[in-house]
Amino acid sequence: MKRDATRVKQAQQKCDNWNKKYPYPLKVILTDDDGVEHETWTRSEAWELCGSPVILVEGKSGGYLLDRIKPTPEEVTNGSAYGWPL
Repeated sequence: MKRDATRVKQAQQKCDNWNKKYPYPLKVILTDDDGVEHETWTRSEAWELCGSPVILVEGKSGGYLLDRIKPTPEEVTNGSAYGWPL
């Protein structure tokens, strides 16, 4: 199946913008399929996958849609997290 070049380009731009603004690890809020929010950490930079922006997060396998990830309020206020749980 041929990927839509415009969709891929938009997804990559979204990833680039996220990566520039939010270096990982970052404390984030993930919204799951049921609409429930969970606090977790990013484990990678965002990347484009088949026309969708995705990112790895703690506690989930595979890339998670970037549209369902947002930085926690303290991350927005204080900048990048340094309390990454190892």
